[in-house]
Amino acid sequence: MTPKERVLTTLSHREPDRVPVGEFAIDHEAFDHVLGRESFWRGHFRMEKALWEGRRDEVVETMIADMIEFHREVPLDMVTVHHVPSKDYTPEPYEEIEPGIWKDKKDNIYRFSTGSHRMIMVERNEPEREWSLDDFPMPEGPPEQDESQWELIRAAVKEFGDTHFICARSGDGTFPQVGGTWEQAMMSYIDRPELVERAAQVDVEHTLLQQEIWKREGVDGLAPGSDYCDTRGPMISPDLIRKYLFPAMKRHVDGTRETVKLPILKHACGNNWRIMDMLVDAGYDAYQAIQGSATMDIVKLKEQYGDRLTLWGGVNTETLVAGNEDDVREEVRHVIEHVAPGGGFIMGSSHSILVGSKPENFLAMVDETVKTGWY
Repeated sequence: MTPKERVLTTLSHREPDRVPVGEFAIDHEAFDHVLGRESFWRGHFRMEKALWEGRRDEVVETMIADMIEFHREVPLDMVTVHHVPSKDYTPEPYEEIEPGIWKDKKDNIYRFSTGSHRMIMVERNEPEREWSLDDFPMPEGPPEQDESQWELIRAAVKEFGDTHFICARSGDGTFPQVGGTWEQAMMSYIDRPELVERAAQVDVEHTLLQQEIWKREGVDGLAPGSDYCDTRGPMISPDLIRKYLFPAMKRHVDGTRETVKLPILKHACGNNWRIMDMLVDAGYDAYQAIQGSATMDIVKLKEQYGDRLTLWGGVNTETLVAGNEDDVREEVRHVIEHVAPGGGFIMGSSHSILVGSKPENFLAMVDETVKTGWY
C-alpha cells in the first residue's frame, strides 16, 4: 500500500497492511535534528524574528525545502500542512524592554517561554472591545484568497500528493471566544450567549467555505482543532457545550460531507470523557490529541468508540519529553497490540511533537511502528 492508501483504509475501519503513523504538528527541534540545520518549520519565535527582519520569502522557501527533505527522510504516512505568512505580511517588531520581556505597539507585555519557544502575553494593556451581533456577519461567498499563503500547501501536494495523505490544519470555529481575556471569553457563555451562538454559526460557515479551497488544492483530509477541555475536564459546563457548541460541530461535519466530502480528523486536547458522546455524535471521522495524562485511556476509547471513531495517538507526549527510546518503543508495542486490531487507528503522539520532545524518541516511535505495526 502507499502511505495514502494506508491512512484511508484505516479511516474506513479496515485493516491496512501496516498501522499508519503521522503527526498533527511537529515543532522545529525534530526538523533541526533530522536535517542537521536550523529550520523555520514551526520555528515560533525564531520564525517571528525573521519575519520582523523582512525575510518572509527566505522563511517560506526554506520551510518548503525542509518539509520535502524531512518527509523523504522520516517514513511518516501523513504530511500535515498549513498556510504560510503572506508576501504582504510585515509584522511590526516588538521592543525588548528587558532580557526575555517584550512589548508590542499596544503596550501589551510578552515573555519568551523557554519551554515552548513562543511569546506568551503576560500583561494585556490595550482597551477592551465591546462586541455586538453586527461584528459577526454571515459570509456571502468564499473568502478572497492570498495566493502566496498557499505556497507550502501546493508544494506538498505536488511532491507527495500521489503517495502520502495530505492533512490540512484547516481551522475549526466551533469554540468561539468572544472577549479580550480568557476569563471574559468563558463568561460570555453566561453573560452574552447570543454572541457566542452567532459567532459559532458564522465561524463554521467561514470554515466550510474555506474548506472548498482546501479541497481544490488537493488535500486528502482536514484536521480542525478546538480544545473544549483541560486536563481536569470541560472548560465550560457540558450543558453549555451541548447547547452552543454541539450544533456548530454537527453543522461542520454535515456541511463538510455535503460539499467537499473529506474526512475530518478532530484535534481536541484534554480530558474529554464528559463530551466524548458529542464528538462521536457530531460525526467526526477521527479523534486526535488523546492525552493519557488527562485520563484519556486509548485502550478504553477503542473499546467504547472504536467502531465509530478512528483513534490517532498512542504515545504520551510526556514520554517523548522525559522518557527514553525503550520507553517509547514499549508504548508503541502496547498500543498496537490493544488498539490496532480492526483498523481505525493511526499511530502518533498524545498531542504533537512539541519543543522539548527528544528527537530520538520521536524517531523511535516512527521506527517501532514501521517494524512492528504490520497486520
